[in-house]
Amino acid sequence: MSVWAEKLVPYAGGSKAAIGGLSDKRILDRLQRYRAEVAKRYRVISAEELATSIPRGKAWLSTKLDGELWFLIKRGKEVALASFNGRVLVDTPLVKEAAKLLSSTGDAIFAGELTAAPPDGRPRVQHVGAAFSDAALEPRLSFFAFDIVELGGEDATRTPYDKRLETLKGLFSAGKRVSLVNTVEGTGEEALSYYREWVTAQRFEGLVLRSEVGLTYKIKPFFTVDAVIVAYGTRIEGQRPVPVSYTHLTLPTSDLV
Repeated sequence: MSVWAEKLVPYAGGSKAAIGGLSDKRILDRLQRYRAEVAKRYRVISAEELATSIPRGKAWLSTKLDGELWFLIKRGKEVALASFNGRVLVDTPLVKEAAKLLSSTGDAIFAGELTAAPPDGRPRVQHVGAAFSDAALEPRLSFFAFDIVELGGEDATRTPYDKRLETLKGLFSAGKRVSLVNTVEGTGEEALSYYREWVTAQRFEGLVLRSEVGLTYKIKPFFTVDAVIVAYGTRIEGQRPVPVSYTHLTLPTSDLV
C-alpha cells in the first residue's frame, strides 16, 4: 500500500488519486490550514489601486500563474505532489524530477502553483484538470514553488520570507518542470512597473506582492462586462409543472476580476 493514498490508479508511468485520496490526515490538515492562513493575508486589488493601496518599502514581487495551488511533499525518501482537497500524484515524471531536487533535504512541504501549458497561449487553470484526466498530457504539467510550509519538521512560515526564498532558490533554481516562480526583490513603488512588464503584455495572470509587514497583495486586471439574467418559474398542476413567468433582466455594467 502506498504511504500517500489507498486508492491509486495508473497515470503517466506513476499513479494518481482523486479528490479525497490523500490518506495522511495530518498532512491534509496542514495543507488546508496553510491555504486558510494565506487567504487571510491576501488582498486583491486592481492596477489602478496600486498607488494608494500598496505599502511602501521592501517587497517581493512574483508573477501570478493561472493554475492550481498544490504542494510538494517529502516524507522520508518518499515524494509526492498533493492538493489541499486530497488529490495526489506519485512516481510520475514530474514527481521524479522533484524527488531528485529534494534528494538532500529532510521532510518538507512546499507550496506552489501547478500549471499545464497548452499548445498555444498562456496556461489557464482548466488546463490542469485536463492534464490530470489524460495521462498523455502529463508532460505539460509544471510545478512552480513559491513558499515553504514545513522544513525539517518545523513550521517554516514563521521564518522571514527572504530566508525562505533563499532556501527555495537553492533547491529549485536548477529545475526544469519543477522550479521556482519568478520572484524579484524590490519595493512597493516598483510594483506598477513590473505589472506593466508581466501582466499588461498578457504574459501572466497577475502579480503577487509580498510585503515585509506580512500582507500579500494579488494585483489582477479587471474586465467590464454586460450581463443578462433570464429566470424561469413553474408551478405544479396535477402531476406536471406549468410555466408561469419569464424574467429577462439586463444588469448595468459591472467590473469582474
